[in-house]
Amino acid sequence: MAAVTSISGGFRMADGAGVVGRQGDVFEMRVSVPTDEDGFFGRQCPGCSQVFRVDSDEYEALPEDLRLWCGSRPGLRTAAL
Repeated sequence: MAAVTSISGGFRMADGAGVVGRQGDVFEMRVSVPTDEDGFFGRQCPGCSQVFRVDSDEYEALPEDLRLWCGSRPGLRTAAL
């Protein structure tokens, strides 16, 4: 469970999360994802639920709407990382 350490926009937030904008009932939030000592973070494949690691620098360069797959299932279109 994440520790709640700050209050942002009147809401209690976990480490790395914060409200950056609000328009009526719509909120824009920023969430940071910590990396490991090698600069990777974990993702879960939407096809098979396997967890895999992604290089944070390469991930930043990808389009916002790209879905990453682990690549373990044949026939899936995967992002080459």
